[in-house]
Amino acid sequence: MRRSFVTVGFAVLVGASIVQAQSQQSAATPASQTPAAAAPAQAAPAADPLKFTTDDAAIIMQVAPGKGADFEAAFGSVLTTLNGSAKPELKAFGATMKLFKVSAGTPADQPSLYVLMVTAAAKDLSYNYGKIIYYSGKEPGTAYSGIYEKQEDATAVYTKIKDSVASINPWPLAKIGG
Repeated sequence: MRRSFVTVGFAVLVGASIVQAQSQQSAATPASQTPAAAAPAQAAPAADPLKFTTDDAAIIMQVAPGKGADFEAAFGSVLTTLNGSAKPELKAFGATMKLFKVSAGTPADQPSLYVLMVTAAAKDLSYNYGKIIYYSGKEPGTAYSGIYEKQEDATAVYTKIKDSVASINPWPLAKIGG
């Protein structure tokens, strides 16, 4: 746990140094050298880091202290709903996920770690919990096409997870050996 805090602290320091260097460089560039008529570039949409091209992945989630029970209930509900779905594609999607809690005596005032193990990852769906809950299976003629019958239920589950999760780190995995 201490190693992850040191790693995060180091990443913050490196990021702050880069930002500071870029701002100093911008301040040092005279206005006469900056292109006056530079058209704003259209940014390409960022790739979804929770949509995998590998067969297996691990998604590490830090859950805020005291929010573990809410997270477990809400994410458990998502998995139960997927696995009990009448839609074969959602049932198959749910079967690719298993949720685990790192059980090595986390102090009550520290975030809990959860691992969502993904096997035989769906290549066309995101493992982003919001995208899962508000599944866009696009039923013709319906405004809401989430995994829950009622949009209010989807929103309640989404809110519980959103309010619990402090960070999400996807790790696509590559199999080694036979």
